[in-house]
Amino acid sequence: MMLHTPPTSPRPLVRDASAGGGAGGSPARWIVAGVLLAACGAGLLAPGEARAGVIVSRFAGTADGWTPNLFSSQITTFPDFVRVRDLDGDWARIEAPAKFRGDWRRIRRVGMEVRTDARRPIQYGVGLLLASGTDLDEFVFPVEATPIGQWSVIEVEFGDGPEQWDLREMVRSNVLRFSVRLDVNDNNAPGGTNEENDVRWVAIETICRADLNTDDVVDNDDFLLFVAEYNRFDCTDPAMLRLCPADLNDDGVVDSSDFALFVAAYNELLCPSPG
Repeated sequence: MMLHTPPTSPRPLVRDASAGGGAGGSPARWIVAGVLLAACGAGLLAPGEARAGVIVSRFAGTADGWTPNLFSSQITTFPDFVRVRDLDGDWARIEAPAKFRGDWRRIRRVGMEVRTDARRPIQYGVGLLLASGTDLDEFVFPVEATPIGQWSVIEVEFGDGPEQWDLREMVRSNVLRFSVRLDVNDNNAPGGTNEENDVRWVAIETICRADLNTDDVVDNDDFLLFVAEYNRFDCTDPAMLRLCPADLNDDGVVDSSDFALFVAAYNELLCPSPG
């Protein structure tokens, strides 16, 4: 039987104490194999929003900057989710805050946890819309992805394969709007309007999988995050971070196979350029 023992850091990094950094200071710099470099921002993150490889909104008593679309929907906050109510019997949407806008060419997948209104018949799937000016693309999840009245985690990867979102380059390179459509009932059915659907979180994950704090480099900061996930092991553990980002081979656990992939990225240090 193979023991699940904690990994050891593949390369020591030493912080340059003269570099400054911190609140209001210059970006932190690190000496790596004798080379001095500045950590570059991911472009999509507002200060303090790095969360282990994902940009995420966790709805815990707050809407985290999300807003209802015009007068067609309403957001009500609860201790661990938001409730989105359709006000006009048409499409209810919530609009994402600025941290979800920008260059999405490094974004690998988008996911959320949603509970559909148990009182209503489901006829439509939850939709995700991305737009750049007048150019837009929308992905609609199949109806069976969100069983009625149950919490369900739904996600989609970007790409041109089956069940992937083949997002056009002109939109993906400059996302100016990201919204979630949560009107899933049949408007023509009896009682099929003004339903209420709940959302716990929405997250997007970068393609630089081992860059767990999304600063465009894979270094000791990422290693510390990886070890914490490695010790939890199972992606179904409630303590795991959203989308289980340290599961680099997507097999449902964080183990030595993921560590081998992490080391390879760690040795490269810099994340690949988008495109």
